[in-house]
Amino acid sequence: MSSDNATFPYGMRFYAEVIAHFIEEKELKNVSLVGHSMGGQIAIWLALLKPSFLENLILCAPAGFEVFQPWEKAIFRNAMMFMDFVMDEEQSLKQVLENSFYHFPESAKDCTAQLMDLLRKKNKKRYRKILEQCINGMMNEQVYDLLPEIKCPVQMLF
Repeated sequence: MSSDNATFPYGMRFYAEVIAHFIEEKELKNVSLVGHSMGGQIAIWLALLKPSFLENLILCAPAGFEVFQPWEKAIFRNAMMFMDFVMDEEQSLKQVLENSFYHFPESAKDCTAQLMDLLRKKNKKRYRKILEQCINGMMNEQVYDLLPEIKCPVQMLF
């Protein structure tokens, strides 16, 4: 699924299905899945969609617990469009990466440079469309009310 195809239905359930397919293809058993932020929301969807696939779930500050009102979603989307005028994708990605750490580790700067190089080589409009679909998925595929349906043990760090 590493294709540049922006026509996939990028979202939390989609990524959960991709992971489920990987687990099936590799015939993995007794899977302990760790998910952080958007990955945590995806991991929750996997636990909901394929409960027999996971032995346990570890969540680190998972997305999807927020409940967005329609007006909040609109503000967020408008803020994203505004950011397009003042910051390009490279600056935006770098800022997100640096803001993801309390103290941005010096060792992560090489990784950031590699990501920036990769972004320069790819179609930025396609990247932007995929990013928007992922953010919409996080806002529209919330999981908080579904947590009681998870069957495996869950360790959550927030």
